[in-house]
Amino acid sequence: ILGIEKGTDEYVKAIQKTIEKNGIAVSLEEVAADEKSLWVAYSLTDENDENDISMNSVQAAVDGEALALERQYALNNSTGSENFVAKFNRSKADRSQKFEIEIGTFQNENGQVEEKDAYEFSFTADPEVLEADTKEIDIQTSIPIEKNQTFLLSEMKYNIFGCTISGS
Repeated sequence: ILGIEKGTDEYVKAIQKTIEKNGIAVSLEEVAADEKSLWVAYSLTDENDENDISMNSVQAAVDGEALALERQYALNNSTGSENFVAKFNRSKADRSQKFEIEIGTFQNENGQVEEKDAYEFSFTADPEVLEADTKEIDIQTSIPIEKNQTFLLSEMKYNIFGCTISGS
């Protein structure tokens, strides 16, 4: 889904479950995590080319607790499906957890956007396994930004979905 030709087993966990309703197939493709974030990659395919699959929503919960969506973005491809990644904020855990992902589609009826269908996925995973796919680098480098001011880059975290650089 992410357009990477080499094997990605070392970075993410492939889920690859698909639910079909009313001519739309929604696939939960891959999941990755670190101690603060959960990334979810999913795709929508219009089986009959009769639906607008560009509008969707995504929600996630871990052990029944809803996660805050930080951002969601589309990925370009040439397969006829729409691919998306959603990044959620989460807390670190030290035990196996139940992950619940809900992806919703919408329809445009007479200028009104209404929810059409909800696609629910759930799986149990050890957070340490998901976190193992996110690499951390301790940077601790100061960068001068103005007279008498510096910015401290403290760490970088990355996985197949993105990179986060922290500092103060």
